[in-house]
Amino acid sequence: MLRFVIGALGAVGLFTACSNSTIRSQEGQACSISSSDDPQLICSPAQDLVCIATYSRMITNEKEAAKFDGGIRQVYVCRLACNTNAQCPQAGDVCCLGVVYGKTYNKKGGCAPPGSCEMGLVEEEADSGAPADGGGGGDAGGDRPADAGVTPDVVAPDGISGGTAG
Repeated sequence: MLRFVIGALGAVGLFTACSNSTIRSQEGQACSISSSDDPQLICSPAQDLVCIATYSRMITNEKEAAKFDGGIRQVYVCRLACNTNAQCPQAGDVCCLGVVYGKTYNKKGGCAPPGSCEMGLVEEEADSGAPADGGGGGDAGGDRPADAGVTPDVVAPDGISGGTAG
């Protein structure tokens, strides 16, 4: 009888080991944009966190870099969803535009430190002058997932950090 119970528990362990694990990520932690990731990193919905790429990084490994347009990869991180800087509780954080994967909570961006905000700031008011993205176009980006849930206000990275009218 004992051998049967041990064997049955081992079989159950085999079946559970084959499925991907899911981990709830918190503010500032990495998040997954591929369902094949193991573990699957999901932004905690308890705080209205969005999985957003507000900046990118150059990949130095040539083999890995070949998988991405120009060797540049978007960095997806869980951030508090926002429409204005006032919605960012962390001192110094700004409401940053970015490529959102999944739920947007009807927000345009995510709260991030200014150094992690390459895609521009969410416009605070209509009378603030020039658009936060500098009015530049930028390309559509290469490796963005088709179902990324991108809002129309998202600006693709164009290699210019910040932006000014001109």
